[in-house]
Amino acid sequence: MAEKQHHHFVPRFYLRRFSGSDTPIHLYNIARDEFFMQASIRGQCQRSWLYGKDNQLENGFAQIESAAALTLQRVSRTYRLPVFHSKESIELLLYIVLQSVRTIKAADDTDAVVNSIHRFIISRTNESRHIDLARTTIGLNDPIAASLKGAASTPLLLDLFATVLVTKSRRSSFITSDHPVVKHNIYLEVATEVGNRGFSSRGLIIYYPIDSHCAILLYDPMIYILPAARPFASTIVTARDIAQLNLLQTINAGSSLYFGDKRMCDEIRKTASEAATWRGNNVPVQEIRNPSTPNKVLGYLPDSCPNIGLTLSFLSLRPDVRTRSLLNRVNNRFRPHSTD
Repeated sequence: MAEKQHHHFVPRFYLRRFSGSDTPIHLYNIARDEFFMQASIRGQCQRSWLYGKDNQLENGFAQIESAAALTLQRVSRTYRLPVFHSKESIELLLYIVLQSVRTIKAADDTDAVVNSIHRFIISRTNESRHIDLARTTIGLNDPIAASLKGAASTPLLLDLFATVLVTKSRRSSFITSDHPVVKHNIYLEVATEVGNRGFSSRGLIIYYPIDSHCAILLYDPMIYILPAARPFASTIVTARDIAQLNLLQTINAGSSLYFGDKRMCDEIRKTASEAATWRGNNVPVQEIRNPSTPNKVLGYLPDSCPNIGLTLSFLSLRPDVRTRSLLNRVNNRFRPHSTD
């Protein structure tokens, strides 16, 4: 029972993939700018009773992780993904979605959205005279539970294609973090004032490293093509690709980065310094008014990806979408099935 008390929001089997089965992992704490070499995996990415003392969620996650562990091992060995829309493929997709919403960072982000929107609404009502907003924080009793509701969006991702990213270079490796699933959108990257990385967003890409030399990329096939590879097969990436994806991982992380090659320390510190430009950059809450109820104020906080000017050697916009204006992209920013 004591073992079940410690709930890991990033599975231990996953972190071992970056260190070797019996080897401690290297850790970089972003805020402290400090490396911890050969850290114990058991103590990473865990909180006591994070998913409840009845262990129902924790046991459910364990079952999903067991299946995912076998699939990821096979993908890393063969560089091939499960058959599109097969049971194994859908289970892997569910695992990735759950990983994106079950972390401490995901819960903190959910809490921050609730705090920002409610403070915004209160500031525009008469109630603000009686509340010291500068000293008030509004949050959820269980932000983890609220964040986990995002798993209901899994069916929205069944239209995405995928590829396995492979690095053949011994000098360039993927890193991971305590919030390892990264959502981005090259197609709508400059549109930072609208939500552009929700599960229903047109142009969505989802990046998930599975070990130091292999990663999975999900992408919207109506927006992107892989000029040099077939969907669901493998794609060789360049050192520059890896550097950009590691930058995204660092921006997306909570507090910790994980890696297996100690020679990467200088590179990781440099990446963290560059990522500081976008980490913690809060998009302002936007005011929404319904014409039929003009006195009622609503707040909208877009989930936007950082505009880092991402370009990847293996991924291109389809020729028919390159000429679309930004206005057209913004006005049609949801994939068709999400508005049915």
